[in-house]
Amino acid sequence: MDLKCINPVTSELIATLSVSTRGEIDSKIDTVKRGLPFWQGLPFKERARYLTRARKRLVLKMDEIMDTILKETGKTEFDALVEVLVTSEIMRFVAKKGPAVLSDERRRIGLLKTKRGSVHHLPYGVVGIISPWNYPLILTAGPVVQALIGGNGVLLKPSEYTPLTAIKMKEIFNESGLPDEILQVAIGAGNVGRQIVNSPETGFICFIGSVGAGREIAVACAQQLKPIILELGGKDPVIVLEDADLERAAKAVVWGGFHNAGQTCISVERVYVEESVADRFVERVIELARRLRTGPGMDDSDFGSMTTEKQRNRVHLQVEDAKRKGGRIAIGGEDDFGQEAFFIQPKVVVD
Repeated sequence: MDLKCINPVTSELIATLSVSTRGEIDSKIDTVKRGLPFWQGLPFKERARYLTRARKRLVLKMDEIMDTILKETGKTEFDALVEVLVTSEIMRFVAKKGPAVLSDERRRIGLLKTKRGSVHHLPYGVVGIISPWNYPLILTAGPVVQALIGGNGVLLKPSEYTPLTAIKMKEIFNESGLPDEILQVAIGAGNVGRQIVNSPETGFICFIGSVGAGREIAVACAQQLKPIILELGGKDPVIVLEDADLERAAKAVVWGGFHNAGQTCISVERVYVEESVADRFVERVIELARRLRTGPGMDDSDFGSMTTEKQRNRVHLQVEDAKRKGGRIAIGGEDDFGQEAFFIQPKVVVD
């Protein structure tokens, strides 16, 4: 089976990838396991040096990975740059702080004066990481390097909508000298993720994505007593009180709501305003939102396209639902980009 990678701005086919079979997934897990003795034999500081070299290589090849992000996600060039800069800072922090955080710790054990206690942080082995499409570098590289500094190997399944960014990241990491075996990439959709989650050879799962998929993974891992990290979607409010700096609050709401076309787990999704200042606040938000620019072929867009057709359609359904429930579309109206385009006009819905 093949996976088609589509540019959301042009609807053009970027690449076609083979979906990982069950046998290939098992083989990748075996490959990771073969690399563990070497990797776990390294001191924390030596692993940190590998990650530092990988970070420097990532920055050196910034243009290449930004180009991949742009083609896969429909982000603006600025948003793609943010991905690289934030990822670089995460890697710097992990390499600098990881060895100290994970080093052995002495513990007092009370009345037993002749005994000593200590805590040792041991790796889990093969960590399965399932990463999302909205920040395909930040939310992939972050958990990967955190797993690696702890002495784990990684089997990574990126989103089926943005696999090329993960593949490019692995390529850059390997060019820096990171052992090929300890980071493997599996390609596919939910069924591939399920195989990684259900495999008895994965000792830990990190999932970033939807609440529905996270619930399914939590149940599967609970049945295996397998530890997990879940970072799921939110429904994030801003509360504006009458003594707020309304100009600053309005700018924060507009940026927080429209950055990355709103495709952020902590984006501003709803705003509650104290009645005495509501009219002034809404008016200013509308003014600021009206200035935003988006659309295909623009060099100065404030935000890019939706990354998937499914997400574009979901927003349209939400707007229609708001209308049925008495909401008023203060700005945004109809999207006139055509059926093939995944762009959405900035919208402000009130009442």
